[in-house]
Amino acid sequence: MTTNHLTKFLLTKFQIWSYHQYVSQEERQERAERILDAAAELLLRFGYRKVTIDDVATQAGIGKGTVYLHWKTREALFQSVFRRELAAAADELVATLQSNPREIRLHRVTRANFLAIMRRPLLKAMVSADVTILGKLTQDQLETRHEGATRDYIRLLADHSLIRSPLPIEDMIYAWHATLGGFFFEAPHPEGVERAATILAATILAAFEPRLEPSDDDLKALAPQVIDLFTEIRDLHRAAVRRAYE
Repeated sequence: MTTNHLTKFLLTKFQIWSYHQYVSQEERQERAERILDAAAELLLRFGYRKVTIDDVATQAGIGKGTVYLHWKTREALFQSVFRRELAAAADELVATLQSNPREIRLHRVTRANFLAIMRRPLLKAMVSADVTILGKLTQDQLETRHEGATRDYIRLLADHSLIRSPLPIEDMIYAWHATLGGFFFEAPHPEGVERAATILAATILAAFEPRLEPSDDDLKALAPQVIDLFTEIRDLHRAAVRRAYE
């Protein structure tokens, strides 16, 4: 390491130490949220490739160096923008599941997930692989345990006879993903996203669920396990964002 690089490294470490010594946790969190708000707005307006840290700092009304006190790289900042959105969508899904055990059924979870994403432009861009907004930020970089939790959820439903399919479970999961993905990529429904979500839920119900309605007792018994799976996803994304507040 050269003298100049060592000086910069030590200066950065001192700035971070000073920031944590004299700025409260609440102030750091408020400032980080302001930075994320600014980055999200600019990302939607201009896309990943065109937004710089300078732009975000100006939009947030802070110095460029303050951004780097929370995120070491531009890529890490924008990943946090998406993770915050993913945590909010997962939080919405968990609240829906907690409100009524019948919401754990596949067609209901699929509907809730579809609406949570379609109502958030950044997540909509992520699932539709909108390179104008995403740039080099791929969905794979942003996933933590989404894929695994979804598979665990569907297997859990199958184990409790809440899935009806002549296909092996892996093929059934593939078919479900393809169905959901098709609705994301399809042109907007003329009657709006709620109507599209209703059609999606009816399609999933007809294609993958048993003809007989499951009992309330069975769903109530299974609900805590389903809620735990999606709560884990939410908490993982929250923890990833929260590290920037500390």
